[in-house]
Amino acid sequence: GYKGFSFYKDSRQQLLLVHNNGISVYDKYRNNFRTLLEDTSNANAQERDSKTKFRILGEDTATKTLWVWRPMKGLYVLDNKTYAIKRIILYPPQFRQNGRLPATVIMAGNTIWMNGDQGELFSLSTKDLRLSTYCLPGVGNKPVLRNLNKDYMNIVSPVHITIYKKKRNKFSDRAFDIKKTGQSLL
Repeated sequence: GYKGFSFYKDSRQQLLLVHNNGISVYDKYRNNFRTLLEDTSNANAQERDSKTKFRILGEDTATKTLWVWRPMKGLYVLDNKTYAIKRIILYPPQFRQNGRLPATVIMAGNTIWMNGDQGELFSLSTKDLRLSTYCLPGVGNKPVLRNLNKDYMNIVSPVHITIYKKKRNKFSDRAFDIKKTGQSLL
């Protein structure tokens, strides 16, 4: 059974179904899903019990690649036509040794953004695979990351809302107390 799934429409207007056993594509002529990537293995018990095993981050049409996040392992880079695995990018050993795996990952252009420990944000360039670390005091352990546009990103943590300017590495931070306002962030 599929515990967690999501849909993604690729640049060729194909509907992809991402589920805990891999990725499937909808065949509109046969009215069914065909498996593109199948991986029924689990990295550990936590991955076995988690709701989401794979998530498509986005496509790079210039390099004809599809970027897929596997929270317990790292990133898969697939050919966006054949869906063959071109590369698997595992987390650095210190991530796995300390048990500090990113909880949130998004793709913006040629950069993949992910959270680290409290106050840390990482960026991975899809062009040269350079990993950069940024110190943002308002970023919590499990933030919500959203692109506002190509220059700005919104980072929402339980007690902070941060607007981050990506190119200049500048941010503005607002403390937010849920108890005082009675409002929910999510």
